[in-house]
This record gives sequence, C-alpha cells and structure tokens, in this order.
Amino acid sequence: MNILPYKLTTTNDQLTSRAGLLTIAQLMQSMQLGEHIDQQFPQPGSNRGFKPSVFIETLILMQHEGSFHLDDVRNLHEEEALMSVLGLKRLPKASALGEWLRRMGKEPTAFKAWNRVNQRILQTALHHKREVTLDIDASEIVANKSEAQWTYKKNRGYMPMVGHIAEVSQIVGCDFREGNAAPAKENLEFIQQWEKYLPDDCYVQSLRIDCAGYQEKIIKYCDQNNIQYAIRAKTNNTIKALLASLT
Repeated sequence: MNILPYKLTTTNDQLTSRAGLLTIAQLMQSMQLGEHIDQQFPQPGSNRGFKPSVFIETLILMQHEGSFHLDDVRNLHEEEALMSVLGLKRLPKASALGEWLRRMGKEPTAFKAWNRVNQRILQTALHHKREVTLDIDASEIVANKSEAQWTYKKNRGYMPMVGHIAEVSQIVGCDFREGNAAPAKENLEFIQQWEKYLPDDCYVQSLRIDCAGYQEKIIKYCDQNNIQYAIRAKTNNTIKALLASLT
C-alpha cells in the first residue's frame, strides 16, 4: 500500500464553503451594477440606511447561494471569510430586506427602475446582439400565505408570467399574477410590454410559447411584425385538415 506524503495540520485561517459567490460579486463589480442601481432607485431617508444597491446585490448573492427564504441571509452573515474578501462590513437582516421589498412594491417609480437596471444587465449579456428569441411561460411559485390562490397544479401560490431571452438565458420581464389567473391572460400585452424594455437596437425575431399563446391576436401580431413563432396547439380536426392541405 502506498501512503501519500500529505501532512494534515490545523489552521487559524478563515475558510468558506461559498467561494463561488466571489465570481458573482466580481461580475457585479466589473459591470458597475451597484452604481447603476443607486442611480435608478430612491435613496434611503437617512445616511445610516442601506443604499438600494446593498439590498439588491444581497438578494443576488442569496439567490446564487441557493436561498429560498429571506431568513437565509444569515448564511452570508455567518461567513466571516467571505464577508472579508468581498469587503462587506455589514449586510441587511431578513426584516430589513422584507421591509425594503414591500416599500419598493408601493413605490411608483420602482417598476421603471427595475426595468432600467435589467436593461443594463441584458445589454451586457447580449454583446450587441440585435435579434433575439423570446420565450414566455407561466412559472409557479408555491406559497403558504393565506391569501394565495390555488393554481392549476393544485398548489396554493402565484403564477407569474416570465419572459426569457433564449440566446443568453436572461429574464427580460415578469408579470406577477395570482395563482388562479388564467395562463392565457393578456399574453399579447405582455409580449408588447417587454419588447419596449429590450436594449436599444434589439428586437424580437422569434417567439416561443405554449398553448396559452395559441390566440388569433398573437399570431396576427407576429405576422404583421415579421416575428417568427412556434406556438403549441392542441390537435383537433381543424388543425389536422389545415396540415393536410399544406402537404
């Protein structure tokens, strides 16, 4: 048996199991994301409050860390080594995160601010690409809140409509909806709305959507604007006859 010449010893150095977050933090820094966020969102009422960039960048780190709840921010608070390397002296607690999110939900200018920040991120990810493919689909969020409605998947929660740019797997927009909202509700309006929030000189070349998008007005809109589309439809005798006439 060969014994490897390794020697184990103890150390007082700080260690972290979340070193992968350094890449995310460095990316945000190189994009100057924090500065752009602070330019768009309302500033705190006092000089002791957290800047908007601190809240949003904390939430981004939490999502990449695998957090599911606001209370999971404690995982970052407990990582002294990570906090030191990132140069973070303090982060908001779960209660402060929740309060800020609720306040932004009532802030009239917050919606446009979110979209301007997201537009900046999309512009960086697309690398000046002009033609994109838009994927839209409802995404279930299971919630235990008493006011949450039943979804078609038989869970209590919410069913926001989410739009993705297929080429870079980035979200271009989200329309928050109740769990019992019909998946086919206002999908054309959703498409038109998020076209406006694409970076300048960028447009939707192709659209992909499931059977919730099998609507005459969506098909007409795509034809009129030279948008290629792939829309799932339930097979019926009319569609079968149409396909047979094209072969």
